[in-house]
Amino acid sequence: MVLPYAHGEIEQCVYIKYHYSSATIPKNLTYSIAKTIRQDEWHALHLRRMTAGFMGMAVAIILFGWIIGVLGCCWDRGLMQYVAGLLFLMGGTFCIISLCTCVAGINFDLSRFPRYLYELPDDISHGYGWSMFSAWGGLGLTLISGFFCTLAPSIHPVPRTNCPNKARPENGTVC
Repeated sequence: MVLPYAHGEIEQCVYIKYHYSSATIPKNLTYSIAKTIRQDEWHALHLRRMTAGFMGMAVAIILFGWIIGVLGCCWDRGLMQYVAGLLFLMGGTFCIISLCTCVAGINFDLSRFPRYLYELPDDISHGYGWSMFSAWGGLGLTLISGFFCTLAPSIHPVPRTNCPNKARPENGTVC
């Protein structure tokens, strides 16, 4: 919005309401539109909850994978590195789910009815920006690290010792 000023024009930011709770729904709407708005709010709330839940699980699993991976590198245990890689891949899967539910929630909010309440003004465009680029980039790095952690034990195997007491180890025998 441009305001006249003594020395010219200045721009002023205008508050745009994107979210309507049940208390702030305009009173002049029909019952069916108000009911639709309440149902849409319920669906949007659950999309946000799913995003937060999957993101929380992804962070917890990836942090646990880091701990297992560092311990596996310090002790040179191939199995721990393999498990850390699987944890990274599982955390990456939860990241994919949370990113998809985040984008679905944004698209859901921008495509709600009635349009005159929820659409963006003509002079405002919609985009995801650097935050979404960083999220997808971090997801890619998580999946690559998971791939390399699961691959690491097969590239550098732990040396095996021969069983001194038996000529041929049987099934289930650990030397």
